Amino acid sequence: MQMVHLMDLFSKWLGNVDSVLLFFTNGDRVRPQDTAETLGMKDGNVIDCVVMSISVITIIVKGQMGQEIMFRTARDTHMTCVMTLFARRIGTDLQALRFLADGVGIRSNDTPGGLDLEDTQVIDCVLEQRGGMFFVA
Repeated sequence: MQMVHLMDLFSKWLGNVDSVLLFFTNGDRVRPQDTAETLGMKDGNVIDCVVMSISVITIIVKGQMGQEIMFRTARDTHMTCVMTLFARRIGTDLQALRFLADGVGIRSNDTPGGLDLEDTQVIDCVLEQRGGMFFVA
């Protein structure tokens, strides 16, 4: 049996979704596709688990047409990931959108941590107006 089954069961037992679990045996990293045989394990061997806490934040992106999509992302992830996913989900070109946090424009290389975003903070998304027509009388 592959270790992925054991890893999933242990993860569910912990119930901690804001962590990354790393598994080791005899100092070697256990990969999901490994089996007890490929690791050379015998009855009574121990698998160590290291819990690495990550800082995860929920961001709510709200569009002009009433779209509201929640994203869970790490605080150090570039906002281009969230912005690209939002554009895809609403079926609009990313270049046509502008994202704002507290009225301030968000750049693609900004991060939630760098912007000091709070959990469940709402980000506004508006269509960016470019050019336009005017008449001279």
